[in-house]
Amino acid sequence: MKTYLYPMVVYFDAVDASYTSLFPDLNILASGTTVEDVYMASKSTLQSYVNLAAKLNQSCADATSFDMVSQLHKNRTVLLVDVQVNVGEGELKPVTNYSAFLAQIVE
Repeated sequence: MKTYLYPMVVYFDAVDASYTSLFPDLNILASGTTVEDVYMASKSTLQSYVNLAAKLNQSCADATSFDMVSQLHKNRTVLLVDVQVNVGEGELKPVTNYSAFLAQIVE
């Protein structure tokens, strides 16, 4: 079992009265109507992302430190989100060809 911990930036859209989250290290988004909703949707999205990476025997990008993300997004809420994945017996390989990685997902 491996634990992944990533900073998430929360954005509020006053027009739609909704929240959107971004994991800057992974370029994945989630949304919700409350901070709690967006947190849970983000955690689920992150879990799906790392599960897929493990299934494809790929590694996820290293997480940027919470402090650095907080400094870059001073006017936003930054939260830490953690998920666990069973990586199996093999080592995860880094993604070296992003296009090929996406092609595996789409097929």
